[in-house]
Amino acid sequence: MTANQAIRPDRSASVAASAGTGKTYLLVSRIIRLLLEDARPDAIVAITFTRKAAAEMQSRLLDRLSDLVTVDDQQLDDKLTALEISLSEKIRRRARHLYEKLLRSERSVRFFTFHAFCQEILRRFPLEADVPPGFELIEDTGLLAQEAWDALASEATGNPDGDLARALDTLLDYCEGLGNTSQAAAAFLAHRSDWWAYTSDTDAPVAWAVERLALQLGVSPSANPRGDFFNDANIRALWQFGALLDKHPNATNRKHAVALHRATPWEWSGNTPRRAIP
Repeated sequence: MTANQAIRPDRSASVAASAGTGKTYLLVSRIIRLLLEDARPDAIVAITFTRKAAAEMQSRLLDRLSDLVTVDDQQLDDKLTALEISLSEKIRRRARHLYEKLLRSERSVRFFTFHAFCQEILRRFPLEADVPPGFELIEDTGLLAQEAWDALASEATGNPDGDLARALDTLLDYCEGLGNTSQAAAAFLAHRSDWWAYTSDTDAPVAWAVERLALQLGVSPSANPRGDFFNDANIRALWQFGALLDKHPNATNRKHAVALHRATPWEWSGNTPRRAIP
């Protein structure tokens, strides 16, 4: 499908292109075609990712409709021809009045971000969505996140032998400290909608997610990766690599050699393992 075919109102189109190739121009052209086909402005919705992009599309639409008013007849025909629309006096008159029509419309073409579009739906159907009518979104959730973290820590501290306290201890251990744990919790909180969507069809979301991850990675949650890795063949390879590092004892190699010595499951005496490798 060509770009000109994608702007036709009687066709549905999906356009994939890199930045700066004219996607916004094409989208605005499609909106103009819809308006020239006498579509109601308030029946057209354009959705994008950012407020800046939404504002830019709205500005471009008004600029191009303003051009249709100010250009001479030949230039108007050229612009309409570029939109691949059949020329007629009716179309020319409609094109000349589109800018005024949008300015006078109680509800013009609407440009939303995805979040704003969803918020609009929730505002129209709050009872169906189980949200309070007239709700307001909180832009800065930092204070709420900190209060939630404080409540979590307080509950775990109040019952140190409970499931929550043990889970938090495990998380602190795996994340190697409070700072990393806090960052991990904040990252999860930022993607909570993804988690809800991913686990919406199960009553045991954590167990289900672990099972799916194990299948994708081809591992078992009950496996012992440390024990499986340190077999005789890998131990021998690690020792040989460590011996090569010791032959070139610069600062970096010494650091790696020490790490290898600490990682291998036998005791070392200098650069020699106490347990011989067959």
